Amino acid sequence: MGQRSFGNFFYYEFREVFDGSLGLDLVAFREGARHAARNTGLHGRWETLRAADPKAHKARIICDTGHNAHGLRWVAEQVDRISCDYENVFFILGLAREKDVDAIAPLLPRNVRYIWTQASSPRALPAVDLANAMSDHGLSGSVTFTVAAALDEADKKATDKDLIFIGGSNFVVCEVL
Repeated sequence: MGQRSFGNFFYYEFREVFDGSLGLDLVAFREGARHAARNTGLHGRWETLRAADPKAHKARIICDTGHNAHGLRWVAEQVDRISCDYENVFFILGLAREKDVDAIAPLLPRNVRYIWTQASSPRALPAVDLANAMSDHGLSGSVTFTVAAALDEADKKATDKDLIFIGGSNFVVCEVL
């Protein structure tokens, strides 16, 4: 995740705590957020898993654990912001059963190639159910029944000029980390 965007994400999500009443230093907070993965071992927030490899014709892979409307809105904004840098964006998405698909679907990017999937968790929304729900919102894509199959499908179709994004659920991201 870009240094500026990660700190800004947290600032806008939690700006009410930066009103001065708690004595939090915004600069220190942004610096801590910028190095959160290194300092805490926490991974999966707009993390590059693989850089594009022109020699092997492999796409860049990014994952993010945003798993609700708030988080996925931010993910969609980031994907929209960088999508012009790629010929295609393959967007692998799986959700937990309890997530509000009707709130999430309108926030998702429209200029990507979706691959609906499901994590191996019993809490995962079945990929077919996800595909049907997204179809009701005008979003189409292919369906895979495992995260590994979704990544394999995207990796076979994508080139080094493309981006593969993986997210929608902590469970999905954990399966690729």
